[in-house]
Amino acid sequence: MTSILETPLDDTSVDVRLNPCDDVTSISTEIDASELAVSPSKTDKIATVLATTGDDTTVLSDGVSADQFKATDSSASSVVSIQEPHHWEEQSLMDSSSSNMAKSIIYFDIDSDLDIPLYTQRGPTVCKVSSAHLALASPVWRTMLYGNDAVKRSDVEDWVVSIEGDASALITLFCIIHYEFNKIPTTMSPDELHSIAVAINQYKCAHLVYPWVEMWVNRLPEYDTTKEYHRNSRKTVFIAWVLGDISLFRCSVEQIVLSSKLIDGQLVDADGKSLSDMKDIHKDLSGWIRTARFEIISQMLDALKEPFKRPTSADGSCEPPFCKLGSQQKECETMMLGSIILQLVAAKLFPAPEAHEFTDSIETLQSKIKAIKYTPYEGRDWMPHLSHVGCSLGYSEAAEESVANMRIPLDHGFMSGFFTRARVSGVKKSLEFDECFHEMYAM
Repeated sequence: MTSILETPLDDTSVDVRLNPCDDVTSISTEIDASELAVSPSKTDKIATVLATTGDDTTVLSDGVSADQFKATDSSASSVVSIQEPHHWEEQSLMDSSSSNMAKSIIYFDIDSDLDIPLYTQRGPTVCKVSSAHLALASPVWRTMLYGNDAVKRSDVEDWVVSIEGDASALITLFCIIHYEFNKIPTTMSPDELHSIAVAINQYKCAHLVYPWVEMWVNRLPEYDTTKEYHRNSRKTVFIAWVLGDISLFRCSVEQIVLSSKLIDGQLVDADGKSLSDMKDIHKDLSGWIRTARFEIISQMLDALKEPFKRPTSADGSCEPPFCKLGSQQKECETMMLGSIILQLVAAKLFPAPEAHEFTDSIETLQSKIKAIKYTPYEGRDWMPHLSHVGCSLGYSEAAEESVANMRIPLDHGFMSGFFTRARVSGVKKSLEFDECFHEMYAM
């Protein structure tokens, strides 16, 4: 029941309660420190955590004006317990008499018995939650609260436990745990969903997001630039792994394969960050990415070498011919080879390097190959219907085929883990998951 409980500290204070049937709206109330004398047994720990000496405290309230916190006498003191507003984001207020930012307290439960100190972008925040709800939601939290090494509860002080993680992600999970479903966002950015994935992976509570996860994944934004897409690929790989989304995992890993490169022999992403820290997903994942990258680059470079090393037929043309017309093949192919050599030299692709020597990304190599232009052969007996403009050495086609046939050598045990995680998180609840699983493993 949504209510405000005032605990009188003298005979002049009174109780103020909200009717549970009232329409509750979100109001942030600033209370002057001189008007709010709170019992030490309820706030000493919060004061210690937030160092609030001399600062005001912002209390997030539902449908309550500042006047309602002042009972019948302006000198009356009270402890205010309220539920969090309809939108969970903290609403920090500035002290009108100073530049200090007010501290925030979010009440998730009217009978909260546990304080979780967090630090958001707007400053320190204390989440007042139900320890029983947290213990039921996560085996890790249950151990933290009730295990042998748990912070013991005091009879005279608030129970304060620190929980690591992104504040916004934790607050979202607290909303779910305390049935504040109307405050759960319907869309998330890759950064926000990544923070959620980190939290549910750390605290083993992927089941909490079951009703929302498919919606979040399906509404991830599309990117305007390739660079922006690559920058988020590592985050979406982790998101996909935690949630068990094979489709998202495959797309994200493929983007990393295409954009990864070598710096001093170390495999890095498009931003130059090492891929070795992907071991938290699987110890061999960076190795699988390296293998897939090597195979594609090998195929592309072999295609560059092919016209220069293939045996010729009796009339001097390649067999099968690169010339598409079947007329004056030797002259056509000679013209094409001669016209691309200087371009290949400028792109540092002639002579074509070995695959292990090529340090740039697949995308860069493919871009260089697509930029190669052939000079078409035009003989004396050339006729309009025998134009050699459509002839080519097949470089672009070979590059596209290599990328399209990308194979990532994922371990069967690793793939099997997706099935379990998908069932827990709810990211795939139909035959689509099974089809994608077999398709991915068949690669």
